[in-house]
Amino acid sequence: MGYIVILLLAAGCNEPIPSSEIKAAKQAIAVAEAAKAFSYDPDNFQAARDRYKKALKMVVEDENAAARSLAIDAKKKADEATQNSRRKLALDTIAEAQKLLKKAERMRAGFLAGSSFQQAKTKLDDARLALSENKRAQAYTDAENCKEAAGRAIDESRKKIAVLKAAHSDAALALKRAAASEVVKKFASRELKEVQQGYQKAQDDKKKVDEPATITAGNEAMRNNLARDAYDRSLKGARNTVEGVGRVFRLAIQREREHYRKLADKKLLEAKNLLKELEKLKKQGLIKRLALPQPEPVERLTAGTSADTTTPKSDKERYEAALQALKRAETTFQSQSYRTSIKSSEEAIRLAKLIKKLMKVVYKYYIVQYRPTARDCLWRIASFKKFFGDPAMWPKIWKANKHLIVDPDLIYPGQKFAIPPE
Repeated sequence: MGYIVILLLAAGCNEPIPSSEIKAAKQAIAVAEAAKAFSYDPDNFQAARDRYKKALKMVVEDENAAARSLAIDAKKKADEATQNSRRKLALDTIAEAQKLLKKAERMRAGFLAGSSFQQAKTKLDDARLALSENKRAQAYTDAENCKEAAGRAIDESRKKIAVLKAAHSDAALALKRAAASEVVKKFASRELKEVQQGYQKAQDDKKKVDEPATITAGNEAMRNNLARDAYDRSLKGARNTVEGVGRVFRLAIQREREHYRKLADKKLLEAKNLLKELEKLKKQGLIKRLALPQPEPVERLTAGTSADTTTPKSDKERYEAALQALKRAETTFQSQSYRTSIKSSEEAIRLAKLIKKLMKVVYKYYIVQYRPTARDCLWRIASFKKFFGDPAMWPKIWKANKHLIVDPDLIYPGQKFAIPPE
């Protein structure tokens, strides 16, 4: 808008308005500014700006000839500033590109971001060549392209390094958890060791990535290929470790479950067999509802249950409690709650063994003998001093063995009678 006003003010004068010269000066100053002439050649750049402003003022004052001369001089100063600045700008940009390329090299971009790194190296070579041929603008452009490619290479390398570090951190944490697991120690220690050995290889490859200078075979391209392969193996090995630990845990849990299933099955069978024995004793009338004397303390139960030493229970009550525990064991086994089933089976076993132990302490047994001259009978057995020492007590023997004695007057050699306490 300002330029149009100047032209309008100058309209009607004899001397032609130097519009083309002023426009050329303005463009030259813009080019110089883009070349950062204000920093690299401030004297010529400021001189060009001053002459340009004066030229505009001369046009307003209708001094077009002076304005044309000032505009031409302004363009000349701007062009000179541009040329001086472009060389310095190219040199500085090339120096910046070199530093960035060195940083990319330290970030192991040679094998972590090979394409971008190689592109950056090529552009730097192009910039140096252009500068040697005095193609300063081209040198600057190539140097800027080098910086862009080097920056990409640094970002790619940084991301890959972070990914590898995170993968190894996850793998180390997973192995630590597995090594601390009692279930894994007991049921999958061999498989865990195999996973640990695999991770050791991944760590060895990571050392090559962290210290690529340790790879000395072949030329630079071959070393980069070897380092890149080491990175890929290390990353894959770390991820495989995490997956392997997951498999180890699943295997350990599966084996633990099978272990407790077998143990629960074994305990359940033991409890069933003991209860079958007690069922026979119950049919014999030997499991009484009255509490039997306990000549010695009864062992305490497992943790979480009360001791059977406070109020004496009858064998009948213990027997019923054992049956209930057996039923719980069977139910929980069917629902695959094997640990609960084991506890219930152990309770049934404990009660059954307690009943048998007390019966062994309280009851005595006698096997009927064949004596032609002094035939065994219930009153004679009752008269033995080791039993009652009183033949009149024979009904007690009969009542305790009704399942074996149909007629108290008829007993037979070989029969085994339980002799109850007095």
